Amino acid sequence: MGGFFCPVQAQKSIVLTSANTQLIAGIAHYNSATLSKFTAPKADTNHAWNYSNLVFSSNADINYLSNPFINFTSTNVAVATTGEFEQLTSDCMIPSNYVYDEDTVSIYQAGTFIPGQNFSLYNYFTNQNDSLYVPKQADYCRTNIITFPTIAKSVHKRNSVRKLNFTITVTSEGYKKAQGTKYTYFAVKDTVMGWGSLRLPSSDKASISYNVLLLKRKTITIDSIYINKKVPNPIYLTALGINQGFKTTTYEQFFYRAGYANPMMAISYGTDSTYTTPVNILYTTDSIKSGLTLTENNFEDLNIYPNPTNGIINCRFTKSSPYPWKLLVINSLGQQINTKTISGEGDLEIQSENNLNENGIYFINVIDENGQKIISKKIVVLR
Repeated sequence: MGGFFCPVQAQKSIVLTSANTQLIAGIAHYNSATLSKFTAPKADTNHAWNYSNLVFSSNADINYLSNPFINFTSTNVAVATTGEFEQLTSDCMIPSNYVYDEDTVSIYQAGTFIPGQNFSLYNYFTNQNDSLYVPKQADYCRTNIITFPTIAKSVHKRNSVRKLNFTITVTSEGYKKAQGTKYTYFAVKDTVMGWGSLRLPSSDKASISYNVLLLKRKTITIDSIYINKKVPNPIYLTALGINQGFKTTTYEQFFYRAGYANPMMAISYGTDSTYTTPVNILYTTDSIKSGLTLTENNFEDLNIYPNPTNGIINCRFTKSSPYPWKLLVINSLGQQINTKTISGEGDLEIQSENNLNENGIYFINVIDENGQKIISKKIVVLR
């Protein structure tokens, strides 16, 4: 497992940059793993982390959608997550759609989009009229997920505040559709612990090595609630189980490889500051079958120009596999609008008559002979 070391051939540590790391629309396939016999990864350089024997527990796919939220007009990609929420009471859990974007500085969470919901507070205050209403809203709160460049020994810090608006009626407290706000303060510190190769289970049982960075994350979270711009009475906070200004510190580890915005593996340790006893393990099954690291398949040299373009895309590429691969053009709705076959090395030209006649964001995906996505690049059409 992760604590076992075997010699590996020396390799150069990877670097995550805006040029080689893109977040695109589509499904990120993840599995949850059982915690038994798991050894937490330790800091090291040129290490061989072998988790090919992880035991499957359940599916945990994430569906990244092209931006469906008109409030986030400048945002390219959004993700509707399952099981993540804003919480106002022990049973008032509000699902949140986390909206993501990217630029030359980072891949970042642009904010949250929250659907409107209404909750009864009868169980807390025994009055049939007592209720809590969360209106439909968008909160623009930038939080960097990957800061560029991320390299060995990188340390990145960031602070942000997320806001949730609501109205509340509690007769015994004199609240009648009173305006309330919950603020969540985040202080995050990312530290790259090391680099090397990582093996994970794959769908065809062939465990394949990828060059990765190992990153640890410490997150401090503080929640505060105000009603009519004031701190609520203690009796209200006690009834709803809210601790004003309560601080929580959590710890996580991530394995990242170039060309893939999501971590290949995510390990949550809850409040364990020693990073030794996990409470949850997720690993991806995407792009594992190809058997090639990005360095080996030579697609870090894929050139797409000009960008932005007026509708004509030129692609310059090299590839090492003897089998033909596909180059797919995907629009912002996730629809495939063009396909080209590529082999060897050379040039391709994709013109406006191939449905690139509308302004917007497009993605150029390279698919190997096993149907696995090897790399994806974003291009902007401005006519």
